[in-house]
Amino acid sequence: MGGFLILRKDHGEPVLVETSASALRVFEKKGLKKSRHVQRPDFDLHLYQKLINPDEHFVEFDDGGFVASTGALVYRQKSGTDALVNVYEDFKEGSDVDKELLGNYCVILYHQRTLTLFNDRTGYFRVYHDLDYRVISSSFLAVSHALPVLTVSPHELYEYIFYGFFLKTKTLFEQVRTLDHDYIWRVTPDRDQKQRAVHFEDFPAGANFESMLEMVRENLLEYFRTLGKAFGGSFTCALSGGYDSRLMVALLRRLKFDTHIYVYGSEQSDDVRVAKEVAKGERFSLDHVDKKARPPIPMEKWLDHLEKDFYFFDGVKPVGIFDNGSDMDTRLVRARRGRLQLNGAGGEIYREIWNLPNHDVSVQGWVRNMYDFGEYGACTDIFSKAEFFEKLAAKVRDILKISRNRISRREVEMLFP
Repeated sequence: MGGFLILRKDHGEPVLVETSASALRVFEKKGLKKSRHVQRPDFDLHLYQKLINPDEHFVEFDDGGFVASTGALVYRQKSGTDALVNVYEDFKEGSDVDKELLGNYCVILYHQRTLTLFNDRTGYFRVYHDLDYRVISSSFLAVSHALPVLTVSPHELYEYIFYGFFLKTKTLFEQVRTLDHDYIWRVTPDRDQKQRAVHFEDFPAGANFESMLEMVRENLLEYFRTLGKAFGGSFTCALSGGYDSRLMVALLRRLKFDTHIYVYGSEQSDDVRVAKEVAKGERFSLDHVDKKARPPIPMEKWLDHLEKDFYFFDGVKPVGIFDNGSDMDTRLVRARRGRLQLNGAGGEIYREIWNLPNHDVSVQGWVRNMYDFGEYGACTDIFSKAEFFEKLAAKVRDILKISRNRISRREVEMLFP
């Protein structure tokens, strides 16, 4: 993914040395190489290369402006600097670039002494900032290390422990937030935000099932053709029992892309057994990796591994940092075997997963149906289950921008993934 750090200067004052050093040290611990240090009167920008792909995603223009990106960005079927040039030119002309942007990314754009940034419309590429937007980064740890005081946010701590993520913009610390992906943010010279439009293609009125199915099929194929053109048809993708990976492998195979396909699990697991049968029948190679078969880390190397894992996953690894090292290593292997790693999310919208009646439901009922599956015996008396789920329901209402307590079936579908 690479990374970035923006340190804003108030009234042209230099960035505090302690703030800068603490935040930059995080990227050193991650093992990321700095590709560029951009200085302007109102801010400093530090850009870092990806661990595997050293290509720099930065373009500077004769008018004094520049554009940079982190993550995986596609614009008008292009990636890399070709895409960034088009983004910059279209954005400064006032075009709605969201219509053509694909991927998980953050764009940093400077034009006419104004610094603007925004991440992908779904917010999969997380961007973090302090409450005053003086420190902005792709790294949760970098922002956290830059601040003099940190206070644990109890509700978000519960979310992270139970689910491995937090909803909306609050994080583990009260002083650190995620950038709201519903807006395009102006950071300097003055802070402002602009609501982003939602672009989607609806079905024609009166369309029957067959025509809607064909429309979805063609949209998916066209999306993957665009990815293929942008990344040279070079991908890595899992094949598991999940709907997402099976659908992606089918699309990649249909388009005859060069894809490294893998499956994780023991030899006896259903995922591995079925994946091998599919690979045999379809005549493609399959990389099988059993993560649990990896030998344990020797005690004398454990602390070094723990620190490396902690920084690699930015301190917020979804399933905790105590493992045998296979999670980090297999991710690096996947990155080396394809220009773009594909991970599934949202494919379940193509089938019924809710087990809910086909009419409106209460927000609390939907939240309980989705998230009330844990064991809370490890919590102390400080934890209130009722209060916890009421706060989750309030976040859902905020996401949908409603104040009522009942949501339609269509709104339920909009909440996934």
